[in-house]
Amino acid sequence: MTSKNVKLPLELVESIEKRSSGRPPGEVLLEIYKEYELLEGLTAPIRMNRKGFEKVSVYDILVDRDNRINELQTQINELKTMFQGMKIFFTKVGK
Repeated sequence: MTSKNVKLPLELVESIEKRSSGRPPGEVLLEIYKEYELLEGLTAPIRMNRKGFEKVSVYDILVDRDNRINELQTQINELKTMFQGMKIFFTKVGK
């Protein structure tokens, strides 16, 4: 295997420096790449089940998932409020 000089984005260099803790930059970069591959593998089933997600990044899939979870939590909170209102109504009027 040969190595060659390449230009890396500053964000990537900063990320490597944050994680380095005395390790060689190549090792840290390989670790970052393996984590990305793992995330990509974990999101593959989500991507296959959704139309239009064939060429979407892992980040977009995770953000979309978080948005759906937040919407679901909002709906659950609204249902809780409705049930509490119904309970109060039936307690006072239902007698």
